[in-house]
Amino acid sequence: MVSSRPYGERRNATEGVPYKAGRINPSPTAQRTGRLPCNAGESGSNPAKNLKGENKVAEEKANNAENKAAEEKANNEEKQKVRVLKGRNLVTVCLNDDDAAVAAVLTPKQRDFLKLFAKRQHGGAKDNFCTNRPIHIVQEKCYEYYRYHLDLDDGEMDVQFHYGNRWYKDEADIVRKTIESTRICDLLIPTYKELFGQDIDGFGEIKSYAEYFQYFGVPNVDVSFAISHWEDKAFFFIFRSAIEYKVSQAHNLKETRINTEYFGYGNDGEYEHFYDLLMEMGQALLEDDEGDKGNTPSVNCG
Repeated sequence: MVSSRPYGERRNATEGVPYKAGRINPSPTAQRTGRLPCNAGESGSNPAKNLKGENKVAEEKANNAENKAAEEKANNEEKQKVRVLKGRNLVTVCLNDDDAAVAAVLTPKQRDFLKLFAKRQHGGAKDNFCTNRPIHIVQEKCYEYYRYHLDLDDGEMDVQFHYGNRWYKDEADIVRKTIESTRICDLLIPTYKELFGQDIDGFGEIKSYAEYFQYFGVPNVDVSFAISHWEDKAFFFIFRSAIEYKVSQAHNLKETRINTEYFGYGNDGEYEHFYDLLMEMGQALLEDDEGDKGNTPSVNCG
């Protein structure tokens, strides 16, 4: 008997539904529900696995969209930031690598000090006092006091006098102030050295500071050796700034000086590099003032 079935077609004895080899022919139940059995064969799929994959794809798309939006927002903010910086005091520091640069926004004070630094402290400038990369130090003269003893006085040591809650360098000043407190004094008061060893009528020979003050009627004067030293008070890159500090702090500092120092023999640390960086920034600002005011000055630190 010749079969009328097409080649490759056979019947499913269980379901009675024909199917072709290599293809899945759903059962009537699967046709009604629209779902395939989990063991449908190699060409079948797991619904739970498919749903998980779809969720993962959707999540990746959402993350990509969120990242793209955040990146666009950051770019817009950066563009706005750059526009703001270009309208202010901006210095661009360029390294040897053209791709490496640092933009520094300066305050008006910083800009003024950098220009003054480059103008007054460049190599060979008068305010350097023949010192390479100098630092200017405001110092105050301070004293350490030791009780006076005649046997230790070689005539070269500094002797000071404490009287009336203050220190004096000249013993004659104490005598003059004491006399002037009671009457007008136009007399020239001799110093201790001028009267030392002299035999004064009615008093005798003056052989000590105590006898000197006793002769003039000045009691309770403490005499001390004064050993002086200089203490650092403030540090400056610019010599003119050190002078201004001395003037503004004259009410706090007594005897002062400005000492210009070298940054140190064999100093391979950061000082030299920072000094040169500030100098080049100041020079770039000076060049910018002389040229186009709209240009952003740049510093090559190569």
